[in-house]
Amino acid sequence: MNKKYLLLSVATIVVVAGATIGALSFAQTAGTLTCFPAMQSVTLGQSASVSATGGDGTYTWSSPDLSITNPNGSGFSANFASTGVKTLTVTSAGLTTTCIVNVLAQSTVSATTPGLPNTGGGYGQ
Repeated sequence: MNKKYLLLSVATIVVVAGATIGALSFAQTAGTLTCFPAMQSVTLGQSASVSATGGDGTYTWSSPDLSITNPNGSGFSANFASTGVKTLTVTSAGLTTTCIVNVLAQSTVSATTPGLPNTGGGYGQ
């Protein structure tokens, strides 16, 4: 009786993200992109700080309300020139997410300490 056997083998391949082995190329995959904090409030003249995680580690920031001189990096601080809800968009590895900054007007109310009533019965009277 002729028997045929099928031999199965198991191999483990460890690949470093972004590595190239011979003609095979392995790219790091990006799962999620997060902008932090997702929403914050600042007063006019106060800096809003944001940062990003995920993607492929290379970030590009943009905003219709800002002229960003160095839009690359995992985070930065910004001062807005006007009040209102502002958006900061970050892109990495084809993924895009947005942080929201609510810029509030500066308070014009000044704190005053109330005086005590003059009852005429103070020390030495």
